[in-house]
Amino acid sequence: MAERETVEDENGRRGGLSKWLMVLLAVGAFLYGVSWLVTSGSDTDETAADVSTEDSDDAQSTSTTASSEPADETTSAPPTTAPATVTTTTTAVVLTSTIGAELEAADDLSQITAVVQSLGLRDTLDGAGPFTFFAPPNAVFASIDRDLLTAVTADEDLLRAVAMNHLVEGETSSLRELDAPLVTMGGAELIFEVIDGDLFLQTESGPVAVTESRIATDNGVIHGIDGLVLPDSATTPPASDDDEPADDPASDDEPTDEPVDESDDEPTGTPNETVDAIGALLALDPVQFDDSSADIKAESLATLDQVVAILEADQATELEIAGHTDDIGPADGNQRWSERRANSVRDYLIAQGVDADRLVAVGYGENNPVADNTTEEGRAENRRIEFTLL
Repeated sequence: MAERETVEDENGRRGGLSKWLMVLLAVGAFLYGVSWLVTSGSDTDETAADVSTEDSDDAQSTSTTASSEPADETTSAPPTTAPATVTTTTTAVVLTSTIGAELEAADDLSQITAVVQSLGLRDTLDGAGPFTFFAPPNAVFASIDRDLLTAVTADEDLLRAVAMNHLVEGETSSLRELDAPLVTMGGAELIFEVIDGDLFLQTESGPVAVTESRIATDNGVIHGIDGLVLPDSATTPPASDDDEPADDPASDDEPTDEPVDESDDEPTGTPNETVDAIGALLALDPVQFDDSSADIKAESLATLDQVVAILEADQATELEIAGHTDDIGPADGNQRWSERRANSVRDYLIAQGVDADRLVAVGYGENNPVADNTTEEGRAENRRIEFTLL
């Protein structure tokens, strides 16, 4: 009995130990599982980091190896560097003062300005340049032989050659110390000389005075010049039939009883020559009026003063002063404007000493256009003053 109890006690102790052992194994398995989960996540992060580090190390190692090894000049190509992208901003140059604009603004340069505009050279003189321009004042045009002036203005190619002989590419502000002649865009050579301290341009007709740097502009300089630089084809006026002596058999050293009129009042030109001279003058510089007015613009008074000089040289010719308009506005209104403006010109000439009996003012309104009234340029040509023989 005692032996049985001992055996049972021993079995009970073993059973209790087995239970505790199972509990410990379960707890250990649980803790192992938790530990494995934590370790697995950490290993993943470390593996990624290791891979990144290895890549970086490899790249660094490669770079270091490449830089540390001497370059083989015979086989290695130079490292290629992508060209830098450069953005260039172009700023347009704004010219606030140009040769073309300054010519137009000068009252005593209105005739050379009219030549420039009639030939379409204004855009050139408003361009970037630079240019040097020699500008003759209105008084120069008044002093030119009338036949020569008529011939020049009647031939556009000849007139263009004259204009281009006053234009030089490049800016030359000082003319006194030039080592060589200036060559104009028309091909003429300009030779300057200082005489008694004053600057002159040598021409075939003699030296003409030059005013250096009369006007400085953003695209060049304008010099004043008291003469015209004419091409060779324009230096001699064309001979006319009126210039040839008439064959007069009675004049061959035979005495005559006819009285000889040696009066100083003999007109210097024929009526046709007078009209042609005025026409050539107005072609260069038309008479202009204030907007919606019969008042003559100040810059046109110099032109009319030259008309006065022509009429003083020929005091016998009688003229009609004709006023014309474009077709903008009512026809009866245009008729009145043409009459008023023709009378304004007549009144000015009379005020300057021309005999009133020699002048008749007539308005033709819009009836006699010389250009297309559908364009601004054409309408500007139609708004005009003309002189014709009575």
